[in-house]
Amino acid sequence: MIFSEADHIEQIKRATKTQTRRPSDRYQVGHLYAIQPGRGKKGIPDGKILITAKDEEWNTKNPVFGHISKWAAKCEGGYTPKEYEDLYEKMYPGWNVRYVYVFEYWSTEELESIHQALEEAKTEPSTPFTIVSQQLRNSDPSVSAEADELETAKSEITAYPPKAEAEKEEKKNVQTTV
Repeated sequence: MIFSEADHIEQIKRATKTQTRRPSDRYQVGHLYAIQPGRGKKGIPDGKILITAKDEEWNTKNPVFGHISKWAAKCEGGYTPKEYEDLYEKMYPGWNVRYVYVFEYWSTEELESIHQALEEAKTEPSTPFTIVSQQLRNSDPSVSAEADELETAKSEITAYPPKAEAEKEEKKNVQTTV
């Protein structure tokens, strides 16, 4: 996402700019986007933005409803409503609809930490059954029978779809022989 105003990138990093308005609705909630300092330029290396909400605004030319609120202008980078509307009109003259994106800044360090945690979660037991049964076995050998029951329940649940497929196949065979 391009932010070409001089101080917007620093404001994003400080979380004083948490909204942006664009004429395009191509950005999606829940996606991460690079922060580009200009068209055709690479994203900054130290972070990205995560779109957390999206809305649309119509240019009604109504003095009450056709302008940005004081709060929203501040979230755009500390503007007054008039300053922001003048800037937007300069960038996108004659606009009719614009899309409001609310975002959070995530540093590269934070993103790498999340990625590492997800990778570690893939290699560790992730089902509650396995974790609980291991805790039971480790805490007291006398509860081994309970742990075995838990493991059996786990295997029945994880084997359920293949069993269900086998039952469907069996019913199909019975129907064809009748």
